Amino acid sequence: MPELILDLDVGNTNTKWRFPEMTGGRFENKNFERLKKIVSIRPERIRVACVAGEVYKLKLSNALREYFDCEPEFAQSSTECAGVQNAYMYPVTLGVDRWLAGVAAWNQSGGAPCLVVDAGSALTIDTIERGIFRGGYIIPGLGMMQQCLTGNTGKVLCDIGWSIDMEYLSTPTDTQQAVCRGASFAVCAVTEKAVSLFLLRWPHGKVLFTGGDGADLARTLNRECDYKPDLVLDGLALALPSHHAIDI
Repeated sequence: MPELILDLDVGNTNTKWRFPEMTGGRFENKNFERLKKIVSIRPERIRVACVAGEVYKLKLSNALREYFDCEPEFAQSSTECAGVQNAYMYPVTLGVDRWLAGVAAWNQSGGAPCLVVDAGSALTIDTIERGIFRGGYIIPGLGMMQQCLTGNTGKVLCDIGWSIDMEYLSTPTDTQQAVCRGASFAVCAVTEKAVSLFLLRWPHGKVLFTGGDGADLARTLNRECDYKPDLVLDGLALALPSHHAIDI
């Protein structure tokens, strides 16, 4: 019998969860008590990838112990995992979400170089090549970019959108469109440039999108087939494998 393992990918805004024989899903971090209603069967293990900060991590840990009487296991970045080497000078400083997504991407790539585009609160773009996590870029994500503009510019007052505006190449006719399409344009332009440079160097490489805005970003760039919503959770399973697993 496979272990009943609850997997959690805790970002800065939302948490993605996966549990055997359930479809999985997502909820806002501030509503983590929903787990009591979502998962009615007590898990044997709880594996967590968390970038939400130490205060939230402590609250979540206490809640998971209370809800399920189970000690959560937190993944962390390391020098090596599942055949991937970490090229960071100080490996533990690499965001665990980026590390796990890279580990999963490499293990799913068949040995081809990988570019991982994780479009969440931040947009991260990382390269894994010859089994080495090379690192990459971090810029504000779609929502963060819009919030930064409206929160720090006194005269830009509008209701901002949180999804990629598919019409970002058309000329905006009001401030709200200008903010939303401007952020969309920036995110898409950076990603498109990174993808083109990656494929110029590695024409047969794999480009994988993940994260909350990953599906929209992949669709906008005509790369829908490259969207992998559970990439961090897949990496979590490799970093903290099942006790019943024979081989990783």
